[in-house]
Amino acid sequence: GLALALGAVWFSYATNYWFPWLVIAGGQLPCAAAWVLVAPKLFGGKAAGRSGAAELPEIPGFELFHPPIGEGAYGKVWLARNAAGQWVALKVVYLANFGQNAAPYEREFNGIKKYQLISDQHPNLLRIDFVSEKLAAGWFYYVMELGDALLPGWKKEPAAYRPRDLVSERARLPNRRLPVRDCVRIGLDLTDALEFLHRHGLTHRDIKPQNVIFVNGRPKLADMGLITDIRLFDLERTLVGTPGFMPPPPERPGTPQADIYALGMVLYVLSTGRAAAFFPEIATTLVTEGNPVDFLPLNSVILKACQPEAPDRYLSAAEMRAALEQVEKTLAAGQPG
Repeated sequence: GLALALGAVWFSYATNYWFPWLVIAGGQLPCAAAWVLVAPKLFGGKAAGRSGAAELPEIPGFELFHPPIGEGAYGKVWLARNAAGQWVALKVVYLANFGQNAAPYEREFNGIKKYQLISDQHPNLLRIDFVSEKLAAGWFYYVMELGDALLPGWKKEPAAYRPRDLVSERARLPNRRLPVRDCVRIGLDLTDALEFLHRHGLTHRDIKPQNVIFVNGRPKLADMGLITDIRLFDLERTLVGTPGFMPPPPERPGTPQADIYALGMVLYVLSTGRAAAFFPEIATTLVTEGNPVDFLPLNSVILKACQPEAPDRYLSAAEMRAALEQVEKTLAAGQPG
């Protein structure tokens, strides 16, 4: 059998019989690629798996619009309109997406319920208006204020809605880099929100550019699904978050110091235009085209917030905010350092 197979390979190589097969294979590849693009439109995405995009939930009192405007490991966020005609964001969280362990599902539900109670008490936290009960079908949902739209006129075509977040802010700027003074202002808003959250015994656990959205032009911490009670260092915690914005192992998210690390990394990404994986490098264009004298005071805050060891970081979000306030004063005075 082996000899026969080897003979066939040699025959194909030594003759021109390989060419027709190449033509067939070459034709199949673009056809397959085209089918991948066309099939979802023909079948409405019905091949999606559990809680897939085709599974548009039916929730009394809300009209939901396809496709979802956000998606995470545990659920989807939909653009919705309530019975009063108000536009909102509605997130559905599915028990099935947690696998065999229901404990994280319970933690997410309890965390959202606690967060809802304080969500309207700080201007830089995304407000949650309603949290459903856990439904027998294995999911629950919650209703949030809607972020600013990237493009005008989306209400005539709801499928065109995309939220304005820090990712889209970076995308529209040269070198994907926000001006230093804008970074400082955003940092001041978010450290204040983070201090408020920590003071109420909660931690965010997934601070990153796409989880900071603008509402009426104001940056707000969003995607509150991973919010949970602050856990002590010596307690076992679920490893959740986004690589690059999580502190180095063995440290885990779930503490104020881990949130501070993540926020420091957000400021690094915004101010340098680089991905978190490049920290602490800075782009050469920042030196040649930007204003390094402005950047240096902010960079000192970023470096302290992103120290590998938690005790070397700011002790609290309030302390980090105080450092950013000093940077703001330095920039306003036009003084380096």
